[in-house]
Amino acid sequence: MSSSTNYIFKYVTVCVMVLFSVSTHGQKLIDSIVLGNTPYMVKIANNGSEIFFACKDSTGGIYHLKTHKTIRLKGHVHSVSSIDYNNKTETVLTGAYDNCAILWDKKGDILAKLKGHTNGVVNVAQTDTYLGTASRDGTAKIWDKKGELLFTLIGHTKQVNAIEFLTKENKIVTASWDGSIRFWSMRGKPLLSVSPNDSGIRCLSISEDGKTILAGHRNGSITLLDRNGKVLYSIEGHDEMVSEIQFYDKGQLISCGADTKIKIWDLKGNLKKEILKHKAWVSSIACSKGILVSSGDYPENKIYIWEFESHN
Repeated sequence: MSSSTNYIFKYVTVCVMVLFSVSTHGQKLIDSIVLGNTPYMVKIANNGSEIFFACKDSTGGIYHLKTHKTIRLKGHVHSVSSIDYNNKTETVLTGAYDNCAILWDKKGDILAKLKGHTNGVVNVAQTDTYLGTASRDGTAKIWDKKGELLFTLIGHTKQVNAIEFLTKENKIVTASWDGSIRFWSMRGKPLLSVSPNDSGIRCLSISEDGKTILAGHRNGSITLLDRNGKVLYSIEGHDEMVSEIQFYDKGQLISCGADTKIKIWDLKGNLKKEILKHKAWVSSIACSKGILVSSGDYPENKIYIWEFESHN
């Protein structure tokens, strides 16, 4: 990416969220909407048409960018910490501090409740066939789409913050405050444990081709690994904890952190752009089809929706 690259953003701020178009020529107010209270996590559909959000007020939701309509997901009794969407099955999976995860359809109807953890569910993931939950109780669990528990992943010594499926490798990857990334078979057999540095791990992301893995650490560092757990490089990404990191189009990475910053990197770990500074901890980011969504934690309580274009 050249130094002459220009970025164009549209962003929505919530609660109330205000939509602007931002360029080198100024700002233009387009719309305003209301979503939820203290959003913890955001996701976006592959086609960029819908945003999925998890909130501290014990609800999740689906926001339609074209119609500006919101479907609320009501079923948890404590803060909803995480949300994931499967583009093929069109199912939404939420996890909450009520020790439970819930599978929903896009109408907001409950398909299955996943009960079995003894502490809050911190992170969730799903494939076409399987559901995964990571918990404060130090375990991760794998379920079928009916909500039946298949097996429990036991090995971490602290809270499990992240779970991802390496579908092409038939593996599961988890990460924890204990500083380890663990690889498991799809039957729950432990395969490998890697500790990239001395810092606990907050988040994971898998590349679309499944060949590389990103880990965001409590100390602000970012680690890139191959699918076999080999550390390719580590960079000092943020001043404080990395709360989310994602692969993006055209060989880019996007990260956010407790330092209120969102950053764009190339795949070699070179910082290309700091695109936004929230007024509070940036708890989550998601990107697809030129749309970047970011959520700000308390006391900001804002979600930004950016229309992201680059011109070389």
